[in-house]
Amino acid sequence: MTRTRATTGKRKPFWWSSEQEARPSFVYRPSVPSQTFEASATTSASPSAIWVQFQIPSTWEGITGVDEVLEPEFEDDRLTGFEFASTAAGKRYIGRARLGESSPGESLKWDITTTEIRGWIRVDLAREADGTRISVAMRVESVSVMAAFGFPLIAGAIASGFQETVDEFAAGLAS
Repeated sequence: MTRTRATTGKRKPFWWSSEQEARPSFVYRPSVPSQTFEASATTSASPSAIWVQFQIPSTWEGITGVDEVLEPEFEDDRLTGFEFASTAAGKRYIGRARLGESSPGESLKWDITTTEIRGWIRVDLAREADGTRISVAMRVESVSVMAAFGFPLIAGAIASGFQETVDEFAAGLAS
């Protein structure tokens, strides 16, 4: 079989298409860093009582990365999204949380986006003899190659206090 190069003006190989002359056959997408964090804690509150608190915007100010909830959105008395403010390295960032998968009284997931990261926060509730186990998982990834330079600082800040934040979040749900 004879192979020729498209740029030589010679006959093109059988697998070559005219579309390939207009654009490359692949698109380079550089990988961006990502990380998942998980922690759990127990609270004396019942899953149904916790679910009611999940509909109160200020409840989410106790979770990692949310300093203040701004402009909550509701649908039929159910919290479906909100903007939030977060401060890192002395700079204030505004992000957005949208309700993803949810099962009342059992679990919910917030899809989050900011100028630097995107990802999700999932909270699962499991009834136990002495209360409710709250399991929190957070996945974050850099939104661009440029934002990736600051990602280790963001991931480090989340990792350093994630369990403590989940402990405080659970304790706040008990009151």
